[in-house]
Amino acid sequence: SRTYNAGRIINMVSMAGLIATGDFGPYNGSKFAAEAFSTALRHELWPYGIQVATVNPSFHSSPLTHAMGCNLTKEWSALDGDTRQEFGEAFFRQQFQNNVEQPRRVMWDAMNVRDRLVYCVEALKIPPQVPIGMDAMYSILALRHLPIWAQDVLLYTFARSRKVKPAAMEQ
Repeated sequence: SRTYNAGRIINMVSMAGLIATGDFGPYNGSKFAAEAFSTALRHELWPYGIQVATVNPSFHSSPLTHAMGCNLTKEWSALDGDTRQEFGEAFFRQQFQNNVEQPRRVMWDAMNVRDRLVYCVEALKIPPQVPIGMDAMYSILALRHLPIWAQDVLLYTFARSRKVKPAAMEQ
């Protein structure tokens, strides 16, 4: 019989797996699932000395984040005229601001992600979750410690200033 007493599994997830925000429902859902899978795996493999951790970067400069503006504009342009009119240009501009321009202002260098991954590989003991980015380590993680109702109030208050209703809902 084999004896297992070392090893590690490091899953790249996202801060979106630790706290959900508007506009990213499917993405949040997939990342929450990856967190739950990793937690279950950590519990199952602990008796064998196998460590399981998730790496949770916030917005970091990457090909995905660099392509967001082009992708959003391309999808908007591909909509038929009636659908674009139903949502309105103001809705598109606000979505672009919220999902492309604002994140670009707080993006961290991707080398931070690389450095934390190297740490996870080389350290003797790794934490179960490894947040990356100052916003991830301080504001987002602090928010997670509040009751859900308080998280909602803070997120709704922040989002209210960033939301524009589709044109068809304004009538």
